[in-house]
Amino acid sequence: MKLQELADAYNALRNDALGRGTTPIVSPLLAAKVGNIYDRFRTYMGNAGVLDDIFADATAYGWVKQYQDLAAEVQREGKLKSAPNGLNFKSKLQDVTEDVSNAAQYVANEAAKMGQAIVLVVAAIGLPLLFVVMGGARRR
Repeated sequence: MKLQELADAYNALRNDALGRGTTPIVSPLLAAKVGNIYDRFRTYMGNAGVLDDIFADATAYGWVKQYQDLAAEVQREGKLKSAPNGLNFKSKLQDVTEDVSNAAQYVANEAAKMGQAIVLVVAAIGLPLLFVVMGGARRR
């Protein structure tokens, strides 16, 4: 899971609970709670770094739990329409593991290519230098 997916879910939940106008769709108490948590989540998103996005399954677990609780409350009032009912990290965790292993494989392949390139450069410079040194030693 990426933070953008969580942000989209929070935005849909906010729209379901508060609507797009000035009058909330849910009860005033729940509307205040959704608005407060949504604002705090947007602040978190603004301060989140690259690692937070890559490891969102671990770093944003608390936000997912709060989202699930809020979605359940909005659903109890019958107002949940576009927001997902819940976010499942366990199914997404395998996707993140695959992404990390693919990235590690890519880095290993690039390192192997770079190692081959270095060997070729050393051979291209070293072989003629070896002939010059050997040829100079024979003249003496």
